Amino acid sequence: MIHFLVFFSNDAGDTEFGRALKRISVEHEIFSCWVDMSYQSRLKHLLVNLPRLAICAAKMASISLSCKTTPEYAVLGSDIEIMAYVVMRSIKRKKTQIAFSSFIFTQRNSRFLNFIRRLYYSILLDRAAVVVVHSTLELERYSKLFPKAQKKFRFIPWSGYLEQRSNLIEIAKNNKNKSFTIISAGRSGRDYATLYASIKKIDPMLNIDVEIKIVCDHLASSFTSEGLFRSRITVLQNHYGMNYLREITKADIVIIPLGVSDISAGQMVLIQSMALAKAIIVTDVPTIRDYVTHRHDAWLVKPYDADDLGNAILTLMSDGKLRDDLGQRASETYDTNHNVEAQLNKLVSELTPIVPA
Repeated sequence: MIHFLVFFSNDAGDTEFGRALKRISVEHEIFSCWVDMSYQSRLKHLLVNLPRLAICAAKMASISLSCKTTPEYAVLGSDIEIMAYVVMRSIKRKKTQIAFSSFIFTQRNSRFLNFIRRLYYSILLDRAAVVVVHSTLELERYSKLFPKAQKKFRFIPWSGYLEQRSNLIEIAKNNKNKSFTIISAGRSGRDYATLYASIKKIDPMLNIDVEIKIVCDHLASSFTSEGLFRSRITVLQNHYGMNYLREITKADIVIIPLGVSDISAGQMVLIQSMALAKAIIVTDVPTIRDYVTHRHDAWLVKPYDADDLGNAILTLMSDGKLRDDLGQRASETYDTNHNVEAQLNKLVSELTPIVPA
């Protein structure tokens, strides 16, 4: 028996996540509670979102561990959830093992802060039996950073599911934009400075009806006050869930500029854009090469290279067939490797050798 504790819906069993688990036919139960983790202020995230998640995680852990049949595994997605489950597991004296379904460790500039964070996560990883990472580079890196947890790490590509995916694809097909639309989105590990520099270089070659949108709540005001933001680039804030996905459906090109190479970043936007059959330009970093191949299902560009990014934009803008081919193959790659059922199959295969049939 595997318990999945999730916090993106009050009824996760009636989502594509729940339906995928049923198709896999593994003995399981889902315990779900919706927690809004969106934020514009980090203070709000620390004082409101995380405490709310901790309370919900403790409640779900208590319910999970009070079931008549004790689960062999509980699948949890964050450190807060694991801490809550560990506390409840101790209180109820259960032996349920923990699978950490999404581990990312970000280095800080401060040596002292890095020491504290490594100590904290070392303690956390000691409580887990399986730890999932989302790139082969991180599999190697974390094995060195956390040698005691080396045998626990498993590489499973990040995946995602889209409720109403078929409807979103239909909307995309019927989209009759008056302008050519380029979308970029996301916050973590982004390199919007290079995107801006590339747009500035090619702006004289762009038609007046080319529209560029960046979906992000945290672009510096000093950056967005540049003239190009007023005349060519629109910044969209407070766009989450379906509002954000509808913007992706409008895109002729999705650009994911990355400024980090040692941790997973950009995969969510990448996978969602692949699911919607979009032509994607993404920075060529090791953590992305586990997901797409240059000129097959995405167009990869050199890190911090505004000229390379600008040339890629002009190339895809001028070749509609290339955009369609990239988008179609991206959708096929998503269906084969990166939909939620593929991810759950890989996760369950890592757990079921230990879980009694």
